[in-house]
Amino acid sequence: MKYIYIINDFAHDLFTGLWLSSLAAIYLIHLKMGEADGTEWQLVSELSGDFLWMQNIALGLIMLTGLGRYLHQKKAAADNHASHHQARRQVLIIKHIVMGILFTLGTALGLVWRLH
Repeated sequence: MKYIYIINDFAHDLFTGLWLSSLAAIYLIHLKMGEADGTEWQLVSELSGDFLWMQNIALGLIMLTGLGRYLHQKKAAADNHASHHQARRQVLIIKHIVMGILFTLGTALGLVWRLH
């Protein structure tokens, strides 16, 4: 069972990287769109849309694997009432607030860049 948790943690980090790289790709495509004309613009626009879908799918997978992490940590905390679990929990709350803001802003920027 512990291997499932290890794979879940790896997937969580992998999808976070995919989300960020998709955002970067949309931004770079957006920068190049000013130079594109006619047929090129159509291709660049389609690529931007593809990366936006990848970004949104990655965000959904981040949430699912994050839920898996949460459930595993909740079980581990219940099994061991050490004080370090409380400190870890506080840090994770702050991390998730910051990441939630970044994911919201980044996804909104991806959409704005895609539609611009």
